[in-house]
Amino acid sequence: MNHQKHRGRSNTEPSRNRPREAMGEPRYQDLIRSLNHLFLETERDTEALTAAQRQRVIEEIKVLMNQHGVTIEDLSD
Repeated sequence: MNHQKHRGRSNTEPSRNRPREAMGEPRYQDLIRSLNHLFLETERDTEALTAAQRQRVIEEIKVLMNQHGVTIEDLSD
C-alpha cells in the first residue's frame, strides 16, 4: 500500500507572487473603459429596478385607495 499525501501544486508551477511587468498605457486605458462600462451598466440596472419598484408601489396604493374609497381630493385635505 502506498500512502503518499497529495501536495497540491507541483514545484514546476510558476509562483503567484512573482513580480509582474509594468502595465502599459493601452492596457490601463482598456481597464478603465471596462470599469466605466461596468459602472454604467450597474447604474442602468439600479435605475430600472427603482422604476419597477416605484410602479409596483403606485399600483399597490391605487388598489388600497380603491378598497377604502379614498380619492385624490381626500389626500389634499
